[in-house]
Amino acid sequence: MVPRIFSPNGDGINDGVYFQLTNPTQSQISGIVLDMSGAKVAEINVSPTGEADLYYWNGRDENGCVVPAGPYIYRIDGEGGIVSGVVVVAR
Repeated sequence: MVPRIFSPNGDGINDGVYFQLTNPTQSQISGIVLDMSGAKVAEINVSPTGEADLYYWNGRDENGCVVPAGPYIYRIDGEGGIVSGVVVVAR
């Protein structure tokens, strides 16, 4: 994952977070971002570059609004396993 702390302010530097996954069989992968209360904020999408096994969150909620600064939990399901952790949106 790169970077763990990011700032989605539109300056072109660390505006999103990328998740690199190993998915040799190209099975279905889904990912979500949750706030610290456990409420769903957004889905993790395939990287805008289209690169296989690279997923991306742009720091925006499901309505397209930049989320408030703070920690967010990510959860990615696929290949029979779950990857989860925390990323931080900074201002």
